[in-house]
Amino acid sequence: ADCSNGASPSMMKVTNLLDLAASCEQKVILKHLVSHGLTSHREEMENFLMTTEFSYPGEIFEEVVKEDSKVAKNLLNYCVDTVSENTEDTFIKIDLQKFSNPNAIEALLSDGHRELFFHPVVEAQTCLKWQNTRTIFLSFLTWNILFTILLSLLVILDHSHHQAIKTVLDNFYPSIVIMLVLSIMFYVPIIIIEITSVFTTNRKLLSKPKILLQSLHLLLFLSMTLTRPYSGHIIYSPAVVRLHSHLSAWTLLMAWTKIFIIIQDIPAITVYVQIFLNVFCDILKFLLVMISLLIGFCLSFHIILPYNTEDNQRFKSPTNSFFKMISMMKGEISFDTTFTESLIEVEGTTQLIFLLFFLTINIVMINILIGLTITTIQDTR
Repeated sequence: ADCSNGASPSMMKVTNLLDLAASCEQKVILKHLVSHGLTSHREEMENFLMTTEFSYPGEIFEEVVKEDSKVAKNLLNYCVDTVSENTEDTFIKIDLQKFSNPNAIEALLSDGHRELFFHPVVEAQTCLKWQNTRTIFLSFLTWNILFTILLSLLVILDHSHHQAIKTVLDNFYPSIVIMLVLSIMFYVPIIIIEITSVFTTNRKLLSKPKILLQSLHLLLFLSMTLTRPYSGHIIYSPAVVRLHSHLSAWTLLMAWTKIFIIIQDIPAITVYVQIFLNVFCDILKFLLVMISLLIGFCLSFHIILPYNTEDNQRFKSPTNSFFKMISMMKGEISFDTTFTESLIEVEGTTQLIFLLFFLTINIVMINILIGLTITTIQDTR
């Protein structure tokens, strides 16, 4: 055989064709050998894979995972054994040679075999991998938190709603520029790492929502910094100032959301973040189903309660009517200032629609949301 890497198979203790193909980095040949063996001689091939001591077990196991998940699971089961040193102590022995190739675990996820990821052997390997990379990850998380704190201080100083902050800016105006420079210095390494991870991670394992969030935050950050004057001699139009306020609020929200997403990768916290995401998605789907009812009640309240002066005419605008209805969903009905008989003009219809709203939304819908949340949490765990 002609090894593309120039290595000699005999020096690598190659004893079979699978090791030979792996040693020569001939992935296509290795794939065809595994595929042919599992297709034409499944039992013999499976027994051969279990009993043979390979020199390149990681590369071979990776191809087995791609070809047949059941055989891969049997190989993982074969890696677990019990060892008794005496009559009292019994130990569990786990052979991790199948993961000598770092791409083996990646193959489990990229090929859709997520059920294998919860196998004890895979969990043991993942735990060891986390222990080796934990310091790097926590350093990256700490760096992100420091950047987000600096960004928060920048935005707070920028808008200076509090009197004490205004005093600081009056006495030391360059503080905003200093905070901006520090924020950029902390943000540049984060951008480099995020861009690098996009090009080095398997395309099937890339999280599109995470990439979208990172790209959106970068765009918002750049827009926020460009819509703010950094000299007392420069004055922007009121429209640009309002736009800057919008961009600042969204940039800050996205920055702290990124921290929430990064924390998800900590094994001890993953389950809680996943519970939140699953509950959020399920509730969002349910609300999309109920949106027609919500819009119907919103517009009905807008029609029959537009001139309620006691409640600051909350229902005069369809938009305000919708958000007032949202607050009513959680119990903030304000009956005395909204539905009292002396305040309404369309009697009868108003009381009837309110009663329907209370029964369908405050009782039925809210209890369904609670039950849906409990079910989702139980399924996630």
